[in-house]
Amino acid sequence: MLRYIKTIGFLIIPITLAAQGPADALRYSQNINSGTARFVSMGGAFGALGSDFTSLSYNPAGLGVYRTSEFTFTPSFYSRNDESKYNGSLANSSRTRFGFDNLGFVASFQTAKPDESGLVSINMGLGYNKLADFHNESMARGVAGYSTSIMNYFAAAASPNENNQYYGYDWLDLTPGTNYSPYSYLGTNAWESILAWNSFLIDTANNYYTYWPMLYSDEGVNQQHTLKTLGSMGEYVISLAANISHKFYFGATVGIQSVYYKQITNHSEVGFDSNGPISIGGRNYIVKSLNYKQTYEVDGSGYNFKIGGIYRPIPQLRIGVAAHTPTYFNLNEKYIANMQSSLSIDGVLNSENHSTPTNNIDYSIESPFKFIGSLAYTIGEVAILSADYELIDYSLMKLSNDEDDFTSQNEKIKSSYRQSQNIKLGGEVWLGKVALRGGYALYGSPYVSTDLNAKASITALSGGLGYRAGNMFIDFAYQHYTFKDKYYMYKFVDEVTRNSIVPEVIRTNTQGKFFMTVGFKF
Repeated sequence: MLRYIKTIGFLIIPITLAAQGPADALRYSQNINSGTARFVSMGGAFGALGSDFTSLSYNPAGLGVYRTSEFTFTPSFYSRNDESKYNGSLANSSRTRFGFDNLGFVASFQTAKPDESGLVSINMGLGYNKLADFHNESMARGVAGYSTSIMNYFAAAASPNENNQYYGYDWLDLTPGTNYSPYSYLGTNAWESILAWNSFLIDTANNYYTYWPMLYSDEGVNQQHTLKTLGSMGEYVISLAANISHKFYFGATVGIQSVYYKQITNHSEVGFDSNGPISIGGRNYIVKSLNYKQTYEVDGSGYNFKIGGIYRPIPQLRIGVAAHTPTYFNLNEKYIANMQSSLSIDGVLNSENHSTPTNNIDYSIESPFKFIGSLAYTIGEVAILSADYELIDYSLMKLSNDEDDFTSQNEKIKSSYRQSQNIKLGGEVWLGKVALRGGYALYGSPYVSTDLNAKASITALSGGLGYRAGNMFIDFAYQHYTFKDKYYMYKFVDEVTRNSIVPEVIRTNTQGKFFMTVGFKF
């Protein structure tokens, strides 16, 4: 570059789509109510209530409350909207989708004791409950100047940092038929620098290892950042429970969880029409536009064990407790990034298109223990009130694999997350064959008080109705939840102030979801 620009000391923090990080552990450890329509409509407060198939994934003692065999299945439909505010600009995106949240079978074996004392029944359950739906799409857009353009981020990533890490420009070249780079793919910012250098988005100003963005200090770009996620997490349950004198219920569940998650991030910038040419080697360059796409895909499975009990000191009152072991996930991750640029070189349009190799890695995640305490009170066969309290310490999550103990990532988990509580409340009133239901759930923020998302709790309101006719029943539920979170398109931190130079994206997410459960008792 021919123009001198004042330098600032920066600490580069990897772009939003970082691999095997704390966010991955949280994603598979935090669950929002899903399952049967009755369970959802009552806020998921079934730890002491039982007799609903989804309770097998929360307090398996609820399986012991069943007095008949049962089959259920639950399709769903949801509509989701995201509003993102970035640098004073608003953007909205929405999507709708059909899903499937539950398929369950319960077999109840009665001992046929006339006085119904001692071991009254042994029940077995087998089926599927959805734990999380990852489908979402959000968009942020705004205007950025020289310092907040992603080109400046790429330039600083390649220049010397506080760890004296830098990349000579001859090492950033992509030469056909040779190895891509002497640097390892993971654990560095090398690939972002390689793609940016070969896409003519950064330059050295005749210096071997100090880079500048292809913008002048008084120029700018229009930015758009889209974040699209796909996939879900579900649990296949195998459960066994016993009913002792209709007073004590004990149960255990082996949970086998399946995970599929895909995230696609697109960051695009379009230069202002007023941006001028930058002269390099006797040629004039103007960056017209760029697009940086990252695709991150994870699939795998995990297993856990749950035990629980329910005690009825009096017929109307039930007290429930449950404990969940960590879920031990074995995951496979694939990651690839692509960078495209459109430039005017001496007045002639030119395009560049470069990609990283596909990175493929196996690793493990250990979720935290979960403890649940519950109360339920029944008023004859007319009404039910129930409440659950969940305690989870997210700082205990762990990452590992056979080659790496992930020390830095696990330390980041301990410093970023905390113990959190979830509260769930539910009620049900029967009017003949029709039931009216309502629920409330509050999921506490898992982040420490100093984190950007320290207040990112989730509130869910739900309601529904049910109808019983002989051995058949049908339930409907509607769940509405909203939460706010914040993130950085890419975090670019001033070493002196420790503040991000790039503004945060403030996202408000609202979702409405309909459930319908059809069941048969026999």
